[in-house]
Amino acid sequence: MVFDKKLHEFAISPDGAFLAFFENRGNKKVLETTSLGDGRTVKTFTIDDQTPALNKIAWMPDGKGLV
Repeated sequence: MVFDKKLHEFAISPDGAFLAFFENRGNKKVLETTSLGDGRTVKTFTIDDQTPALNKIAWMPDGKGLV
């Protein structure tokens, strides 16, 4: 699979099935999770301007969520 995005901060899930990354879309910052198997977007979260700066992504050890 090839991503056409320049990713600065990302994390691969413990089982290697998913990729989580931050991306700038216009003036919004989003956190997206993508399946590495088929490239589909699993979930996208828009980061509110009022949210403290988020710079790091990590998966929970069981791979069921992000911290």
